[in-house]
Amino acid sequence: MLDERIGDAANAYVAEANRAASESTEFDWANSRDFEDARRGWLKELPDLVIEDEGGRIVWDSRPHDLMLAKERPDTVHPSLWRLAQLNNIRGLFEVADKVWQTRGHSLANMTFVAGKTGWIIIDPANTVETARVALALANSTLGPRPVVGVIYSHTHSDHWGGAKGVDPEPNARVVAPAGFEAFVLAESLVASEGLAPRNNYMYGEHLGSGPYGHVDCGLGKATEGGTVSYLPPTDHIGRDGGHLTIDGVAFEFQYAAGEAPAGMHIHLPASGVLHVADNCYASLHNVYTIRGSLSRDASVWSDSVDRALQFGGAEVIIGGHHWPRWGRDNVRRFLTQQRDALKFMHDQAARLMKLGHTAEEIAGMVELPPHLGRQWHLRGYYGTVSQNVRAIVHHYLGWYDGSPSTLNSLPPREAAAKIIDYMGGVSKVLERAREDFAAGQFRWVVQILDHVLWLDPDCTEARTLAAVAHRTLGYTCENATWRNAHLSAARELTGSIEQVGAIRDSADLSKRIPLRALFDYLAIRVDGTKAAAMNILLCWHVTDSEEEFTTHLNNGVLNVVKGEKADVKVALTRAALTSLIYEQALPTNLSITVAGDRTLFNTFWSVMETFPDDFSIAGRAFKVGEQTCGKRG
Repeated sequence: MLDERIGDAANAYVAEANRAASESTEFDWANSRDFEDARRGWLKELPDLVIEDEGGRIVWDSRPHDLMLAKERPDTVHPSLWRLAQLNNIRGLFEVADKVWQTRGHSLANMTFVAGKTGWIIIDPANTVETARVALALANSTLGPRPVVGVIYSHTHSDHWGGAKGVDPEPNARVVAPAGFEAFVLAESLVASEGLAPRNNYMYGEHLGSGPYGHVDCGLGKATEGGTVSYLPPTDHIGRDGGHLTIDGVAFEFQYAAGEAPAGMHIHLPASGVLHVADNCYASLHNVYTIRGSLSRDASVWSDSVDRALQFGGAEVIIGGHHWPRWGRDNVRRFLTQQRDALKFMHDQAARLMKLGHTAEEIAGMVELPPHLGRQWHLRGYYGTVSQNVRAIVHHYLGWYDGSPSTLNSLPPREAAAKIIDYMGGVSKVLERAREDFAAGQFRWVVQILDHVLWLDPDCTEARTLAAVAHRTLGYTCENATWRNAHLSAARELTGSIEQVGAIRDSADLSKRIPLRALFDYLAIRVDGTKAAAMNILLCWHVTDSEEEFTTHLNNGVLNVVKGEKADVKVALTRAALTSLIYEQALPTNLSITVAGDRTLFNTFWSVMETFPDDFSIAGRAFKVGEQTCGKRG
């Protein structure tokens, strides 16, 4: 199945590259163990699964993937990624061990059900309320209804706790989380919300329709769901020394285990022989750095956490927040050992080369896993890749500066692009060479050099078109699901065909949990410091339903919460109104706000508040696509 948008030469390249991969001995095609494990314990399927929210909007739809995966692999999908896409589409309710079940394939993440004496203890209640409800209903209808008497959050990422209210826990239910859980959850929600929205859209393919030319998988699961993200605060915390809890008659052993998340834990059920390793291990190479944007994870700490999981030597089954279980004590140990060693190999080799003076960009092309590790299906680069991971490891230790003074104060991208393109003879010359390199199959270089053209001239139609074709060609040959999604998303943006395809998540419930003091930290990053540089405004904020007051001082272009200062203006409003105002859900004129004092001063204060877009250009370097002629600046 070819794509007429990329032309005959590119189609031939894609077909040959993916055919060669399908015949390569680098891949253990004869090993079908994963398919056996993914289907093992199946009790009930979720066919043609469509989940809607209360307003009738679809938040999860399995039909497009079902339709695609029922056919032969198209030429436009890497065969290894196709294999993973098939595995991640095996869905339903599965028995894992005595009194332990999982639902898989109805959400980006798994939900695990543990039967207590009187009710369910749920580990990781999915990403949204709607998908969590479907999973609970399936478990109750198949295994008999039980109240939810306990919820356990394995770590801080929202696809493992956002559906908590969807399982409707009993009023006295235990909610267990690792120490530091709230601080990390709230910190991420304040600034980057687990990555900036446009970068999330690229990584998870939210602008792509499902099909051979679009979204195939997310690496960790089929897709990200939409719906309502809820939040239930923990009642119990597991500290760094771990601990034991008995919930509804079930004994749990907890091991604090930071790694893939800053606060996480492994969960052992000794009676069932089950070890839940959160997202520290899964059926993909680890993601030391995630391209949605995040702090780089500490690969050394992560490797140590996986090593400590080996202390549960009696574990007969290993499960996690994504993918399928692995059975057998020897198999569990082998899996953990290989996962640990892949992390440690990347860390140690990146550090070795760093200390020899190599830069992160060099090291990205110098490190490969040893053949025995690289050939393991669970260490293929579906979600993380060796190159992005070793870069992250170097940046973790050394930061962005590569040590060369030439990069200390280098020209910004648009100015640098103008000089680079001028040195190369102008846009027309660059496009001529780019077409030659495209014909020679140098697609990585084509998108790299055309990025400079687009910084210089975002509306250059020929550059956008050629870059889009190159991005599609690269995407179709990616084994990594998130890289494929990113390249195909770039192609869509460059051709002006960006639209929201993936379902939207509503995080309003979480925003209600943000401490009032922290809301003003978010307001502070909305200040346009240049516009506010000469301002000196003191405002008192009176939150009427909690009778709390905060005074903010806008001075020197920054906003601080201060004490003991007399305010120029007093603003009275409810918590809900304050949240809506700060999170840009409403303008001051549309809210019930009482301003005592000089209203003009309040208006002046509000005039320097930045409005953040829901989306912004990534590949196109501009918000609009023009039709102007290329080369006019060259």
